[in-house]
Amino acid sequence: MTQKSSHGIRKRISSGRPINRSQTERKKNSGGKQTNGSSLLTDDTDHRHTTDDTHLLDPLNTTKAARRHRSMLSRNHAVLMTLMVTLVTAVLRVYYVTLKTSGWVLHPDEIYQSLEVAYSEIYGYGFRPYEFLPPARGDNLSQYQQVHQEHGMYALRSPLLPWFYVVVSWGVAMLGVTSPSPYLIWRIVHVTLASLLPLAAHVFTSTLSAGSHDVGVMAAALAASSVHLTVLGTHTIVHSLLAPALFLCLAGLHGSVWDTTAPRPPRLLHATTDSNTGTRRSGSTASSQNGSCGSHVRPEDKHSTTRLQTRSGSITQTEHYDDDDVDDVSDRSLFSAHEDTATSADHDDHTPLAGSSETVNGTSQNPKKAVSLSSKTIVFGRFIACGFCLAICCYIRPDSGLFIGILFMSFLSPRRLSRLLMKEKEYFRQIVLCVVGGILGVVVGISGDFYFYGVGVISPVNWFRFNVVSKAAGRLFGADSAVLYIREMFFANPGMVLVLGINIAGVMTSIVQALRRGRGGEGMALKMRLLVSVAVLLATYSVQEHKELRFIHHVIVLYFALTAINVRSLAKTLSEQGALTISATPRLSALGTILLFAASQWHSMPTGEDPASLKSWVYQGNADTYDVTRCVNHVAAQTDVRGVFLNVNLNLVGGFTFLRHNVPLLTLTFSGYHEYGMSARHITPRKLYPTTTATATTALRRHKTDSAVSLATSVNLSNYFDHQNQPYLLHHLISHPEYNYLLMTTDTEFLPAGFTQVLDTGRVKVLRRLGTEEGEQRLRQVVPLLRADPAPAVLKREASELFAFGLRDLAAQRYERGVRLDGQ
Repeated sequence: MTQKSSHGIRKRISSGRPINRSQTERKKNSGGKQTNGSSLLTDDTDHRHTTDDTHLLDPLNTTKAARRHRSMLSRNHAVLMTLMVTLVTAVLRVYYVTLKTSGWVLHPDEIYQSLEVAYSEIYGYGFRPYEFLPPARGDNLSQYQQVHQEHGMYALRSPLLPWFYVVVSWGVAMLGVTSPSPYLIWRIVHVTLASLLPLAAHVFTSTLSAGSHDVGVMAAALAASSVHLTVLGTHTIVHSLLAPALFLCLAGLHGSVWDTTAPRPPRLLHATTDSNTGTRRSGSTASSQNGSCGSHVRPEDKHSTTRLQTRSGSITQTEHYDDDDVDDVSDRSLFSAHEDTATSADHDDHTPLAGSSETVNGTSQNPKKAVSLSSKTIVFGRFIACGFCLAICCYIRPDSGLFIGILFMSFLSPRRLSRLLMKEKEYFRQIVLCVVGGILGVVVGISGDFYFYGVGVISPVNWFRFNVVSKAAGRLFGADSAVLYIREMFFANPGMVLVLGINIAGVMTSIVQALRRGRGGEGMALKMRLLVSVAVLLATYSVQEHKELRFIHHVIVLYFALTAINVRSLAKTLSEQGALTISATPRLSALGTILLFAASQWHSMPTGEDPASLKSWVYQGNADTYDVTRCVNHVAAQTDVRGVFLNVNLNLVGGFTFLRHNVPLLTLTFSGYHEYGMSARHITPRKLYPTTTATATTALRRHKTDSAVSLATSVNLSNYFDHQNQPYLLHHLISHPEYNYLLMTTDTEFLPAGFTQVLDTGRVKVLRRLGTEEGEQRLRQVVPLLRADPAPAVLKREASELFAFGLRDLAAQRYERGVRLDGQ
């Protein structure tokens, strides 16, 4: 062997880089001196670096140990950074939700589809939307009840999510914590759990990229700093609560139930035996001195000749692995000074051959018997738990099933499917365990529905009929632009434009490399599968008429996983092109991307003090939500509240969860003013009984109930007033002194006397009824000044609405008055 070639081998060994066995053997066969395995690696070796004869005989073992050590350090650094990112994210988000400036409602569903139901179960009163109402039964149904029945507007949500918040309140009450409002407690718990998303993104992305934890750090940083995920994660949106569990479970099932690569090829030894020393060495894996052998095949050995030395002679076998089976992955760390060789060294280097027994220290070892019962139990429990959690996520949000299904299908191919079907029975055992866990989750969900709504009601089925089959959501809630999701994901702010550019560059670079090399480039197969998943999901959601940003929460996380993989591949490409030093390029690329992205997201973060920043986020662009919330919280803190009039939309109020008083409400809606009086309450049995703590017992005594809930529903009214019938509405407020608090916009002069302003937030104000004899006298003097009768058409519209709600007596009175005025 020449001095130059020996120096090259020593250089690769000292740097931890793998030795290309084919190149070495070609040099030997082309005229170099034929040597045995020992002399090949020990000729002209610098003995200053070796002090043990074992290293001279088998230096590849030492090289592998060094690589494993560096890989472990790199992995530990990456995991530590992700944990720090997750902790900082949780602390900052919890601090944010405790600020008054964060008290704005992103969407009514964050209250009415979870918290308001939990509040009614605990305190015995509340507002119940149609999604949580059982099917209306009976012959004497109002027209609105019949419409709800025809459109399937009932039992659309599982009670599991509200019950989660009920359990949280029970636990807090048992601890004796009573000072914060239930909404603040629920929001803190929700945000804490939702802040685990960076950790889940790390695990999910690193699992997809064959154990590259540095790519996981990148995905975690993007998920933590994203303004979309931060806004959704700091509000009680169900998607943000379920996302960490969803992605962790998907990562837990990867490699068994679903996989990004084909099944691993048979474990073969690249080994030769020194006839003089009897020491075994391997090309792709090195044997330890006790006789155990490695099992991992490097991607660069996809076309290799395997030589097995036996007592009867040598056996040569040619292995061929397709490019689709093993994706190229970077072995360079982005965030530490050590090289990340997780893809080639994280596996157990001392795993015996499958189906064989090794002799270690004179003892026959069977690998199947080496696995303890406890470890099998843990593995089996993992599959059952993952299947159970995924089923619960899909039961609470059925569109999660769409996300999981498209992701799984994107990672399938006919060739892979045929290989999976031919897998050993262990694979099918894992599938069965996952299915068992899923069945348990479905049983829990159906049991909750039967208990909450009645036997025979399955909420995901109702949800599918309402949103997918009949497409009633688009007709009732309006159709949005077909490019809404495209605009928000790719062009919402400079940071998302930067991410889009990275993904385009990363995918195009891989395509160019594939055309040049004739095979897939850097992680080509993985990138394309993720790209297909994101594209198909966006297209599926875009064809739906009703669109909201929260619907694509999981798609954004998947998009960031693709971004992290593209950042790594681009960094490696820059290193290979010599743009910067090899050690600096990946770190600078990753850190620079994170900093630029985080800065743009921070600049785009909405705040309650700036109504303009809220307009593009809040429900229907109503920027008054922050001021409304402040006014409602002020009323909630009062002790003399008997009734509340809201000249603002009910969707912005936050229900009784914010108001915290069991009083009648007269509030503005899309169709007019609805009065939810005490006489119109719907009484239903309580499903979950609170604990016997002092707080719960006091609440029950105050509301004089222990087994029933008094509910205000969208189909049970006590009165209705048209928008153009405000004089009669004023007359109603004056004649009902229980309405002693009014919320209205500052530009409205509603009542000239009898009320005093107690709070002015800039856009919304709070008026309190004086309640004195002088104040009531002044209000009675106002009544004659009001025009008693509006236009006949207005009264007839009111009569029609009242009749539709089943208030036939009031409808008859308004209609008769309208006819009388029409005849004058």
